[in-house]
Amino acid sequence: ISGNLGFGLEIRDVDTQDISVVGNRIGVQGDGFSPLPNGGIGVSVDGASKITLGGMGPEAQNTVAHHLSTGVYLAETTDQVAILRNSIFGNGIKGIHLVPGANNDIAAPVITGFDPITGTAPPGALVHLYVDDGNQGRDYLTSATADGSGDFEIVVDMSPHLGRKLTAIATDLVE
Repeated sequence: ISGNLGFGLEIRDVDTQDISVVGNRIGVQGDGFSPLPNGGIGVSVDGASKITLGGMGPEAQNTVAHHLSTGVYLAETTDQVAILRNSIFGNGIKGIHLVPGANNDIAAPVITGFDPITGTAPPGALVHLYVDDGNQGRDYLTSATADGSGDFEIVVDMSPHLGRKLTAIATDLVE
């Protein structure tokens, strides 16, 4: 899904729900890396609910990259969007942009320690860790679920990723 003048993929309307977007290359050529951006946002979700972008297995990963604007955009009327294990990188403004009100204003996780990686997130949220040379989330590392107090701890060998930036996202799983 690349080279369009507008959005790469737009999911909208309050009646739109229960959709999974898996295994797509959005904004890249067939090699999964070289730029072929869409003219607008890579994936825009507006008003829809119960949407899953990606999945837990590597085959479900979407690549969303090289857009002049934002990679993934969730509007304020969007609810229950799970962003799982995608490769999001090289977008001009942000990798993921949640407008206030989107996804019930789920808070971003806060990383507080690095050996092991610890932090806080909404209680019960699934926390995904990524590394990237920029400030987005190109390479998925692993995930864990925040406990009832919102604390999480993840043991991962960061030595192969020295010099890269660590990014975390939190998501509520779509029910």
